[in-house]
Amino acid sequence: MIEKRETYVPEILEEDRFRFDVYGGLRTNRILSITVLSVISTIILFSGIRFIVSKESFIRQLFLPADGLLPNSIQILITLFGLWVLVFAIDRFFFFRRELSIIKNEKIKQVVLASKSSGPIVAIDTLNNLPPNYKSITFFRLLWLFKQQEIQHSDFELFYQTYRDRWELEEKRLASEYATADVFIWSMPILGFIGTVIGISLAVGNFSSFLNVSGNDIELGMIKERLSEVASGLAFAFDTTLLGLASSLLGMLGTSFTGSQENEYMTRLKALSLDVIIKK
Repeated sequence: MIEKRETYVPEILEEDRFRFDVYGGLRTNRILSITVLSVISTIILFSGIRFIVSKESFIRQLFLPADGLLPNSIQILITLFGLWVLVFAIDRFFFFRRELSIIKNEKIKQVVLASKSSGPIVAIDTLNNLPPNYKSITFFRLLWLFKQQEIQHSDFELFYQTYRDRWELEEKRLASEYATADVFIWSMPILGFIGTVIGISLAVGNFSSFLNVSGNDIELGMIKERLSEVASGLAFAFDTTLLGLASSLLGMLGTSFTGSQENEYMTRLKALSLDVIIKK
């Protein structure tokens, strides 16, 4: 009679598994927190510019060229989107910086060595004995890997295929986290161009109404007033383009830097996982 081998399956609370899945924290709650923080930051920024910066300064003309909420709606939207991307990038930067510090730690390497020398059950026990601050993406990925290694110990091909499928899913999930940020990055220059069209339309409209005035009624003061309105419209047009392009550029730089750190972490995690799978 063949003795049945008992398999140790660690208990993982579903809320913990979801909490630390891919990006640590519920995705909806995290995006909501980023959105709230971005809105608050936008309100503080525009309030500070309105009450502190003088009307003649370049910063005031760039962010608040007119009085009222509606005339400045494009600038507000561009700033809101830019701050959202900035907060998103900072949030992910510190999160994956922590993950990198964990995966580089000697205690994680000891867990992998335990799996090679004593098997997945001992590795699971070693992993569960780590301090609570080690409960992260690395912790749960290794826990899942050891669990699958123990369950499918007799079928390496199935075990490796399961690992590959899971890895592809993780990469797709990570890429999907940037969807909202990418939309905002592309939206900012488009909003800037919309502001350009509006500003040029206002300038042309003011100049057109000036040309319709009969020659006898034109005075020097009227000429100066109309030219000032044309110049204001053109300034609005080019300033919104500048704000949109600059915000989009900063957003791309922020997400690119954060993405490079994520790629470094995922590369290390993949190498660590393969080190567990290939017992040599």
